[in-house]
Amino acid sequence: MYAGRKEKIQKVLTTNLYHGAKSIYETNLESDVAIVLGNEKEGISKDLMAYSDGNILIPIHGMAESLNVSVATSIIVFEASRQRMNAGCYDQEFDLTNQHMSETWQNYLQQARPRIYEKDAMLLNHMVNEKMEQKKS
Repeated sequence: MYAGRKEKIQKVLTTNLYHGAKSIYETNLESDVAIVLGNEKEGISKDLMAYSDGNILIPIHGMAESLNVSVATSIIVFEASRQRMNAGCYDQEFDLTNQHMSETWQNYLQQARPRIYEKDAMLLNHMVNEKMEQKKS
């Protein structure tokens, strides 16, 4: 199940505290990375841990041992965004004439908006192009 996905991702990071976990602030989150968080009770399965390239943690000071998984997710995604913004990853304009960006956009629409996409993909693309033109002016 996981093997096919691993081929598409540069790195898989897990939130397992017991296997040499490294702070998210000391981890490069700028590249394509999948971050797997386990639930508070069970953690991450051994099967999934076999695909891990490293373990990360959010440093916590005080009496708390861990964070709720939704809170931890928010903090990690924010840190990845911050690192990517500082590295200039978001400086590139969104351009549907760029083949990679167009393919990524189409994949997003198919997965995130399947009913709208099936009805009228051209309309969605037109709406995005209009928004991009408005931003330029």
